[in-house]
Amino acid sequence: MKEEIFVTETGVTLKLAPVRQVLLAKVRINVEAELRKAGKPVDPPMYTLTNVVGEPETFPLSEDTLEVADDPQLTQLNKAHWAKYQKVQSEIERIVADQTFLLTLKLGVQCDVPDDGWDKTLEKEVGLTFDADDPMDRKAKWLMYCVLTPYDLQMLPLRMNTLSVGKMVKAEDVAAFLRTVDAKIETASHELFTGLIEKANAVGSDTDEVTGDDRGDGVGDKES
Repeated sequence: MKEEIFVTETGVTLKLAPVRQVLLAKVRINVEAELRKAGKPVDPPMYTLTNVVGEPETFPLSEDTLEVADDPQLTQLNKAHWAKYQKVQSEIERIVADQTFLLTLKLGVQCDVPDDGWDKTLEKEVGLTFDADDPMDRKAKWLMYCVLTPYDLQMLPLRMNTLSVGKMVKAEDVAAFLRTVDAKIETASHELFTGLIEKANAVGSDTDEVTGDDRGDGVGDKES
């Protein structure tokens, strides 16, 4: 099995191994099943048409079939059902992304987890819970809440995904892809930093106008 090393921004060394796609796909299946069980509209809403032989047939709604000619009430109803469906789809994507990444940390990352009471602190201060019978759960949450930086959270999933596809993608293509992503993150970081500097300068300028500087009087400088 191919193994790769990833060093976090905080200097923690992680040994990475591929996680089978069939396991990751199960996450979505389970999430959809749970939400469907809870009565949420996981599946597309349906509409009915009469076919050429006069029998009704049902089809899933899409953005192209929401409008019903000469029936504004049904159109409004379709749009309402579609909006609820889209909201649940967004919820599914968020949950699947979170759970997939946690599963990847559990199964695809090996590292030394400290035993300095960090888990007790998080349990007490923010209510984080741990599965006492699952050391992988403890490891994943240590990485998620104590180690991985925003940069790591961008790069680590990409590295894990490229590992999981194995020889289907050439190593040089993977390296080129990661360099491109790294460059984009660096550009975004520079733009963010520039924006912060501009905001800080703007705040400083506003403060000068209120408190005064060598260009004029400040609050309380004028004689009454």
